[in-house]
Amino acid sequence: MTTLTPAASLDPARLARARSLVAHAVERSPYYRETIGPDALQEPLVLHEMPTLSKATLMHEFDRIVTDPVLRLAELETHLSGPHAGTLFAGRYRVFASSGSSGLRGVFVHSEDEFAHWVDAHRPVLARLGIGPSTRLAPIGAPSPYHLTKQLFAALGAGRPAPPRVSVLTPMPEIVSALESFQPDALIGYPTAIGDLAREQLEHRLHIAPAAVITGGELLTSETEQRIIEAWGARPVQVYATTAAPIVAAGGPNNRDLHVPTELVWIEVVDKYNHPVAIGTPGHKVLLTNLVNRAQPLIRYELTDSVTLAAPDVIASIDGRSDDILTLPGTRGGELSVHPLVLRAPFATLRDVAAYQVVHDGRELRVRIVPGPDAGSDLADRVHAAVRAALEEAGADAPLQVETVDEIERDGHAAKRKHVKRISPSAT
Repeated sequence: MTTLTPAASLDPARLARARSLVAHAVERSPYYRETIGPDALQEPLVLHEMPTLSKATLMHEFDRIVTDPVLRLAELETHLSGPHAGTLFAGRYRVFASSGSSGLRGVFVHSEDEFAHWVDAHRPVLARLGIGPSTRLAPIGAPSPYHLTKQLFAALGAGRPAPPRVSVLTPMPEIVSALESFQPDALIGYPTAIGDLAREQLEHRLHIAPAAVITGGELLTSETEQRIIEAWGARPVQVYATTAAPIVAAGGPNNRDLHVPTELVWIEVVDKYNHPVAIGTPGHKVLLTNLVNRAQPLIRYELTDSVTLAAPDVIASIDGRSDDILTLPGTRGGELSVHPLVLRAPFATLRDVAAYQVVHDGRELRVRIVPGPDAGSDLADRVHAAVRAALEEAGADAPLQVETVDEIERDGHAAKRKHVKRISPSAT
């Protein structure tokens, strides 16, 4: 059984918002009425004793979870696959799909009021970075009209100087040309996309001077962070965002820690069995309760992100996804669980690797690298040796290959680029 953090249990306003959410869910959602029941509203509220909600359950029970009968998964899927995917469903709902990087795509619904609430919640985050209504903000997001970043960035750009219409899939020369014409004061986008732009800047193909950089939607690695700092002298500020809740936590200009907006979400950092982990210990999952959305209540929704708390409602680091943990042969026999951090760590010092991806197909590890312009002919050998040493230190022994490629492709409608990727043997 998990327990509430001290900060959460002592905040009457937050408890009131949670109680209102649970009351609404029990009244309007057949799923929550059955799984939680009216006894959930007893004093005190025992959110930590309620069942968790996996993405698989969310999709299987979708029609019973939502609180408006007009929302039916089959019709929403038809809407998402049609020519009007980026428009309102039934005239009042925005429909988004998650990237599906964990193997299962999720569908999420925001009423217009709920979406507006989330847009407004971003404004103080931007303001802390000196980004106001007249700031030239250039977003580099997903191309899909039903990905959250596409519509969120459009809403945040309303009233500002019109930014270039580019996405992470726009060819780099076009992005460079557009940004040099626009000369943004600030950039926002995936870490891999901003990192690619930083490399263009460092190699003198791009000439812009953003004072602020915001990243989210993917893992910000240490090497990407350093590259951004070298390019523009600005430390990237992270926003921990999901399709289920557009802000789970956000950093600031003078602090690496990410603070949870307690008026918007309630999070619990837990192990694989949903038991709470201690402050300073990496968790296996985040249990998210969205305190804003009512059309699709999300109570203790399972996010497969491994994060470490610095304090209650303060995240020290986002370490990747627990469902990217690989099962590899151990040097002493048997099998070993290897965290993606083990495979990412060598690239912090391999500065002549422009981009990389470690692919596991169940049999071997295949490291795909894009060499930087100054990379020597021995780069593949050095990458092989560094990754092999990291595996041996972790006690793992898996077949390993390194191949040089021109680019690392982005996956799905969200167009994300994973550093560590699992695929089925049949896909190789």
